[in-house]
Amino acid sequence: MGNKQIKTINKSLNSNEKNKENEANDNFEFFTDMPDDLIIWIFQFIDHSRLLDCAVCCSRFYDLALDPMLWKETSISVGKNINQNTIISLAKKIPHLRGIRIKKCSIQNTIEFFQAIKKNLPNINNIELNSITDQQDRDVAKYMSELDKLISVSIIGNKISIFADEFSMIPQLESLNLLSNNLNAFPTKVFPLLRILKLDINHFVQIPEQIDQIFPNIEHLFMNYNSIVSIPDSIQNLSKLRTLEIRSNKISGLPLSFANLSDLRVFNAGSNPFREFPKILCSLRQLQVISLNNCGLREIPPEISELRELLTLNLANNYLKEFPIELCSLGKLSLLDLRINKIDSIPLEIRNMTSLQELIIFGNSLISLPFSISELHLYRLLLQGNSILNLPDEFGNPPLGDTLIELDIRENPIQVLNPSFLKFRKLVRLLIKKGIEVPKEIVENLTTFKTD
Repeated sequence: MGNKQIKTINKSLNSNEKNKENEANDNFEFFTDMPDDLIIWIFQFIDHSRLLDCAVCCSRFYDLALDPMLWKETSISVGKNINQNTIISLAKKIPHLRGIRIKKCSIQNTIEFFQAIKKNLPNINNIELNSITDQQDRDVAKYMSELDKLISVSIIGNKISIFADEFSMIPQLESLNLLSNNLNAFPTKVFPLLRILKLDINHFVQIPEQIDQIFPNIEHLFMNYNSIVSIPDSIQNLSKLRTLEIRSNKISGLPLSFANLSDLRVFNAGSNPFREFPKILCSLRQLQVISLNNCGLREIPPEISELRELLTLNLANNYLKEFPIELCSLGKLSLLDLRINKIDSIPLEIRNMTSLQELIIFGNSLISLPFSISELHLYRLLLQGNSILNLPDEFGNPPLGDTLIELDIRENPIQVLNPSFLKFRKLVRLLIKKGIEVPKEIVENLTTFKTD
């Protein structure tokens, strides 16, 4: 290679390096001119482990990436084997940290570890722990009681079998999550401030009669995926209870005292052997969400029309043969899930469901739709797996034509789309049987178009 060629290559390399340097300088100047508030706003979309990387870029990014607003309500995961030195190091980086998640690791010295938290991270209000034993569970609860600002504790996916009374010693405890453990009995001590209790995926077979004394201020109780057989009468004394989730248990009925839960808003009891719709629910006029999917229901009582505040009703996977006309009186209902039943028709009165936005009724025996369905303001309509031959001529008329975003009509014997389809203004997701011709004007506006 001649000297002239070598000089040309060197010149080219120097030029590339200079271009990269100029590009880096341009990027740096881009952030240099950007105000702090805007950078902090951008940082809120960055994963917190990446924020720590940003903090070592320069002194300005250190201050901005560790701004308290970005870490105020956030937890991070730390280490495999941790001790008090882990906490001291963490506190130096993020002194205002509010939450810590200790995942897939072991605590080497429980006492020293929590003493380090108390001394170096005084604002901690949220702790999540994994991989602890029954004895550690009691020790941890006892040491947590010294953390004055701790309001939320999660011990998830461990093998603890005892619901330690020591948790009641945590002075400000409002939320306790013991999901996915081996618990089968409740504590005996009183939890005076506890508002949220999550005991899903454990081995409970009953709720104690004294539950109202143990958790006098409970507002949200989650006991899904256990083996609970019945609800005690004392449930009525949980006067602040707003959410009760007990799906996938062995409950076949509700006590009459259930009618006294005047604050209850959410009742989720799917996959329980009720066989009949619990009529006692119809006396709880403030209910907003009812989920009784997969409960063996064959009919819905007329009294359901009294639940005028109901927003969501899930009756999927039952044996309903008729669309309960009483549902048409529920003027606030926005989501109705009737999938996988045996319903063969929808009443004209569905036009009265003026707030309905999602109608999920696939896997039934519908042979047609009423023309009045076009008077709804639905954005989601799922009709897959019925026996519908034709859609109404009015189908694309407003208001439905102005609001519908998603439509699934697969697995129906529909052969042709009527001209009203051209009136759909917002339809972006269409799932349809293969071979049906869809007007070009519609296809052009779709983001999802599937044929089966």
